[in-house]
Amino acid sequence: MIEVDDLVSKLKHMQPLAERKDELHLIKRGEELRIIFEDDRIKVLTEVDGMDGKNFQTCVSFKDLYEILRNSMSEYIKIEQSGGIQLELRNSHATLKEIVKLFNGKARDINTDKFKNRMFAMDVRSLAKILAVIIKTANKGNFLTLASMNNSVVFSLSGGEYYLEYDVNTNSKEVVVLSMESVVELYKCIKKLEGYIDVFAEKDEVVFIVDAFEIVVKNHKDTIKESVPETIYKIDMVADDLLEALRVASRISKKTYFLFNKEDMLNVYCKSEDAMYSKEIMCESDMPLMTTLGFDSKELFELINSVEDDYIVLKFSEGKEWMIIEEKHSVMSIRSDVL
Repeated sequence: MIEVDDLVSKLKHMQPLAERKDELHLIKRGEELRIIFEDDRIKVLTEVDGMDGKNFQTCVSFKDLYEILRNSMSEYIKIEQSGGIQLELRNSHATLKEIVKLFNGKARDINTDKFKNRMFAMDVRSLAKILAVIIKTANKGNFLTLASMNNSVVFSLSGGEYYLEYDVNTNSKEVVVLSMESVVELYKCIKKLEGYIDVFAEKDEVVFIVDAFEIVVKNHKDTIKESVPETIYKIDMVADDLLEALRVASRISKKTYFLFNKEDMLNVYCKSEDAMYSKEIMCESDMPLMTTLGFDSKELFELINSVEDDYIVLKFSEGKEWMIIEEKHSVMSIRSDVL
């Protein structure tokens, strides 16, 4: 017998996906019932224990099964295949019509040990928050790149609207590319889950494992090569030091320039027909010496002026995107020109 609460709690996380496709695959193997939702954007697999009787494989209406279970007062349920899918509950019985559509994929066990290319792991709530921002920021046709490198994972949109380097414990150097349609479905599934989520790069798939769920989406890496981030440089400094320089620069010129002409030193300068201004700021930086970057003066000043932390981290990728990241994981970006 299966615990109804256990089954309902798992279906609850899959329920937002069923709004697009009202189908659920059920595969009974021994005492396990494997539950699979799959469409052209995402595949989600979970499982429950407590089955008995003959093995079977079928497809039923997700909505019908979910509504029967969540409105039942029964503690346990028995599920069998006999002239349809028979649901035996306390003092009640239901029959679900079988959809003639067999699941052709592999109903594999939910186990992280079977995957070789582990990219990273992180708190699933943190991942959900990041995906929520990305979904709001992304433009139509965007792809999301995840790149694990240097004990961090980089999230970046193909159009340059979003970039975030998030610290994780990893030695992996893998890159995967997801369609925004898959990102939306992934967010729907994980947004209320808890714990740590493991991410694996598997050939043409990206696999996310969290709690008792395995979530699979297509990896578009081979077709979307231009979105892969390259080298990332980091500059740490006192926020007020930079703000002082930008306050002056924004009143003198439309463009402000960063020149890295000394080790651990940033030269902020600008010029107009009537004036020239420069200020050297101490920082920790791995930028190549003699690199010069240009910004819109007022836009950069407004971004730095909104920072509340004492220290800021500026990150620059070869994709020509500056990022200002606060300790509380709030992210702002500004376009830059490499001179």
